[in-house]
Amino acid sequence: MDKDGAVPAGGAVMSAEAPEETGLATLAEAEALVLSGSRNVVFADRLVQQVVLCQRLPADEAGRNYRMAAATEALKELAPRNAMEGMLAGQMVAAHNIGLGLMRQALRDGRPMKDIEAFLRQGTRTLALFTRQMELMTRQRGRQRRSLRIAHEQVRDDGRVSVTAEQERVQ
Repeated sequence: MDKDGAVPAGGAVMSAEAPEETGLATLAEAEALVLSGSRNVVFADRLVQQVVLCQRLPADEAGRNYRMAAATEALKELAPRNAMEGMLAGQMVAAHNIGLGLMRQALRDGRPMKDIEAFLRQGTRTLALFTRQMELMTRQRGRQRRSLRIAHEQVRDDGRVSVTAEQERVQ
């Protein structure tokens, strides 16, 4: 993606920063499916970039690579099954990292009490958001399409069976 947000002609999505600056590479289709729940490589690549860039990355390359790998592995562990779950998983990883980062900021030495309280309040809100997202993911995965057919059968005196009503309900 260039500075105006356009995707280059080759279809590879890049962050506003040069790829060598972020250390992000274009994904293969199989890895895209594992990370985002979608076979769309562009979508998965952008999702990973967004998640990685939602955290503070250290200046040193080793630390930056470690945090990028951790965020990517967190997406894999959430194992999204479709694009919607992939986007929710990305939000969950970002919210978790941001929430814990705010808590860490609150514990820095020498902060005035009002700053500590502000960081703790924001961290708590962000982690509560993460919890709601986790519950949503759990509910979403529990919703599988199940059909239930209800047929009212009557056996007549002559031994014949007739169906008088039939419904189909989706749970």
